[in-house]
Amino acid sequence: MFKTIAMKRGALALTAGLLMVGVFAGVGGAQIAPTQQRAHYLNTGLFTVGPGEVVNFRVSLDDRRAGAPMTVLLQLFDPDGAVVARDEVSLRPGQSTTLEVPVPGSYRAHAQAIDLTSSQCERRTLVGSVEIFKTPNPGIPHRAMMVGDNRDPCFP
Repeated sequence: MFKTIAMKRGALALTAGLLMVGVFAGVGGAQIAPTQQRAHYLNTGLFTVGPGEVVNFRVSLDDRRAGAPMTVLLQLFDPDGAVVARDEVSLRPGQSTTLEVPVPGSYRAHAQAIDLTSSQCERRTLVGSVEIFKTPNPGIPHRAMMVGDNRDPCFP
C-alpha cells in the first residue's frame, strides 16, 4: 500500500515537473520577437515599346548604408499577363538593377520584394523607373516614367 502511494506521488511530481518545464518554455518562447515581413511592390500600367526601341525597368533600394540587402523579383508582363522577362537579384542599400527587353510590344512592369527587417518604420523603400530608348542612341531616354513603392512605410 505504501509502495503504491509512493509511486503515485512520484508520478504526480514528475507530471508537475514536466508541466512547469512546459510553462517556462512557453513563457521564454513568448519573449522572442518574430521578424516582421513587409512586402514591397512596384507596378506600372501598360506601356508600348515600338520598333527600334528598348525598355529598361530599373529598381533601386533606398536605405541607410548599414541596412541589410533585399532580394527583389523584377518582371515584365505582356497584356495577357504572361511573363516576358524576369530577373531575381539581391540589392544592397543604394544599389540598382535593370531588366531590359529589346522587343517591340506592350508591357506592364512589376517588382516584388519581401523585406525581413525587424523595424516597422524605416526609410527603407524601393524606387523605380521605366525608360524607353531608341536603339541607335541608347544613352538618352526617349520616354520615361517613375514608379513608386506601393506600401505605407510605417504600417506594413
